[in-house]
Amino acid sequence: MLGEGKTLAEIARYLMVSNSTVSREILKNRMSDTSLTYAGRSGVCAIKKDCAHKGLCGLCTHKLCKSCKKGCRAYCKDYVKPSCPTLQGAPWVCNACPREKKRTCRVARYIYDAKVAQSNAERRLSESRQGVDLTFEEVAALDALIAPLIKKGQSIEQIYITHGEEIPVTIRTIYTYVDDNVLPSLCNAHLNLKMRRTAGLKKRNRKARNVPGRTYDDFSALSVATKASATEMDTVIGRIGGKALLTMYIRRFELMPIFLIDSETHSEVMDHLALLALMMEMEEEPDYIEEAGSEGCAIEVRCRSFGDFFPVILTDNGSCFLGFADIEGLGGEHIDGSRKTTVYYCDPNSAFQKGGIERGHVYIREVLPKGTSFDNLSTADVSLLASHINSIPRPALGGISPYDLALPWLGRDLLHAMGIKRIEPDDIIRKPFLLDKHSDAEE
Repeated sequence: MLGEGKTLAEIARYLMVSNSTVSREILKNRMSDTSLTYAGRSGVCAIKKDCAHKGLCGLCTHKLCKSCKKGCRAYCKDYVKPSCPTLQGAPWVCNACPREKKRTCRVARYIYDAKVAQSNAERRLSESRQGVDLTFEEVAALDALIAPLIKKGQSIEQIYITHGEEIPVTIRTIYTYVDDNVLPSLCNAHLNLKMRRTAGLKKRNRKARNVPGRTYDDFSALSVATKASATEMDTVIGRIGGKALLTMYIRRFELMPIFLIDSETHSEVMDHLALLALMMEMEEEPDYIEEAGSEGCAIEVRCRSFGDFFPVILTDNGSCFLGFADIEGLGGEHIDGSRKTTVYYCDPNSAFQKGGIERGHVYIREVLPKGTSFDNLSTADVSLLASHINSIPRPALGGISPYDLALPWLGRDLLHAMGIKRIEPDDIIRKPFLLDKHSDAEE
């Protein structure tokens, strides 16, 4: 619009801003024209046309100074700097000036370029955010708050959920402070995700388990509500041929019970699932849980059977899950004779199809890295691990933990029977020394 010769008032009305806003934008971001065409005439006098001076430099006496290529600016006391009325007032730039376009102007020219103005604005914005916008005392207090928790393996997101009101900066800023070594007690080596390096695993050529009605395509055809209430099941191996972990991921709560099994076999899996079914089918009087609600608000716990609570189980093609009929048999039957529980199988080499439990395994590997043998683990160790993992506040759950979300539905007794107890947020440890401390405490 400047190039079209529009006035500031017309530009302001079109952009729906004030005249002063347009004026400040032009004056702040206009740039001087330093082209070679203009530079050769930068010293021309404003009264050159009427000048009659000769020999000002002392090298000649007959030649008019205004015709000399050396110029007279340095020698003439009558020199007048050229000026332009357009630059003395609005619009303060030469975008619409015809003389500027023909390169015949003798005055210092100014141009407004939108791309350059945008680049300058982004640069100023970036520079304004550089540095540390905290006092030394605030930095020390922030370091004292988050450093002990990060060294326990807690993520910055987890800390922010429990201590957000005490932290004066954003999550992104904390990552920047750690990366720039602003916090004296922390560096990138203390952040789990920053330092994790996983080697690519060679995929095994597995054939799809062609069980009619139980493929992943069949699972995908279920309703959204049914898929949301599904439970994912998998195993985590330690030493090949040794003990392993049986994991279940209850999608509706993001709860992940963990069971220690002596070997990755179907019989071991069935033994633990049968025990879980027995615990869920125990008859209890309805209980009231005070810690699940606010003061004066009690929540009734309703007991459920294995089939009612696990109507859909999604697992992989591992041999330990081969007998789907046995697993479905634990759930019982409806009145019409149909089974309450149905098992579905993921496609081979498609871990993303049960991504919830795979993300849960990341928490396990923080404490039990790949290559660690599980042979020395006890049931108490696994219960402690499950308790810490399921007590981690999750952003996807509104900042509460899977334990707190599942408590009104399963009840404290059943959760404890699964080996899951509540851990206070600041006491959660996501490092290998979690089990070392537990072993020392037992001794």
